[in-house]
Amino acid sequence: MAEQIHERIITLETYVAEQEKTITELSDVLAEQWRTIESLNKRLDRVQRFLENIEASNEAGQKHTAG
Repeated sequence: MAEQIHERIITLETYVAEQEKTITELSDVLAEQWRTIESLNKRLDRVQRFLENIEASNEAGQKHTAG
């Protein structure tokens, strides 16, 4: 009986260790994805500002030539 309990404890400890490893790996992946999202958001903001500047320049040029 004691041997069965010991084996079961070892099995459970192994399972918990594997789960901890998986959680750590998933956490690392999530952190990397978050950094990627933040970087892409910054790039998107720059592109939006760039396009807004082009649009404003075009509108100013059209007003100037129409007036």
